[in-house]
Amino acid sequence: MLTHQGTRPHKCKVCNKAFTQTSHLKRHMMQHSEVKPYNCRICGRGFAYPSELKVHESKHESGRENICVECGLDFPTLAQLKRHLTAHRGPIQYNCNECDKTFQYPSQLQNHMMKHKDIRPYICSECGMEFVQPHHLKQHSLTHKVSYRHYCLNMSSADLA
Repeated sequence: MLTHQGTRPHKCKVCNKAFTQTSHLKRHMMQHSEVKPYNCRICGRGFAYPSELKVHESKHESGRENICVECGLDFPTLAQLKRHLTAHRGPIQYNCNECDKTFQYPSQLQNHMMKHKDIRPYICSECGMEFVQPHHLKQHSLTHKVSYRHYCLNMSSADLA
């Protein structure tokens, strides 16, 4: 009768969603709890309701493998899924043990650590200057080009203003 009248007296204290029956509110509250008794047999993600589990497992069966364990979205590649996970968990920080710098990717931290270890594998064939990154050597090599050097040597401070 309450459904036909539009009356929903049972309100969720977490999200304010209202229900006509106490049993519907109790079932809804499972979404807000840590209790997820229905687990995916493939990836282990837990669900509050068997219907949610069934929908999720059908994604695995259809060949969609890169599924977010937080929200159920699927992605064409693992890299895209990992990028998406930062929206739920926040970016992972990779910290340098030598200084207080942090990095978003482990490769960035590895490159940075080369500076602390004074590893500079990229050497200029013109002057012997050493660089950690290949793109730094490439940028530096432009200074050895005749036209670039001529331009810089002949430029006055008035030209820069």
